[in-house]
Amino acid sequence: MKRLISLIFSICVAVLVFAANDNIPEKVIKSFNKKFATAKKSVWVVKDGVYHVSFKMSKQEMRAAYGELGNNIYSGAKLKPDMMPSGVKKSVLKDFDPDEYKVKEVWKITDAARKTFYEIIIQSDFEKLKLTYSREGALTQKEEMLEEENNEEEVVTTPKKEKSAERVKKKKNKAVEEEETEEEDSEE
Repeated sequence: MKRLISLIFSICVAVLVFAANDNIPEKVIKSFNKKFATAKKSVWVVKDGVYHVSFKMSKQEMRAAYGELGNNIYSGAKLKPDMMPSGVKKSVLKDFDPDEYKVKEVWKITDAARKTFYEIIIQSDFEKLKLTYSREGALTQKEEMLEEENNEEEVVTTPKKEKSAERVKKKKNKAVEEEETEEEDSEE
């Protein structure tokens, strides 16, 4: 019985420490872990060969994207709408009627060239838009978002040192089955 408990404990520790998903290249995971060592609850989406990750760090929602070689394409943090820079806020209010459009999300994004911009998601009764503004408040991109559209190739969760309950449960069950088989074999 002690061997069984020891075996289960060892498997749990191994899963917690080395839980890396095979679908995310090792270079990508290493780059992510290096930049965001304290990230929690990471969820990965692969779209057009780019690895997008959403996660929490210090209780703040964050996101980043990586190329296949582990190069950081961008990283960003979700802001409260009232934390928008004044130039961006003025432009949004000027460009879109606040009685018609409501600000749903604000993201401060920094790309690989260390250029900062803001992605603002606004929604009316008729449409949902993703807007990109420069730091100075210039609208640089406007994109309509379709709710039912889903271009993701693959969703992969938690390739970091986080607990995967499903994986742990399978490993425990397998360990118990192996232990029972060993006990049955030794009894014969």
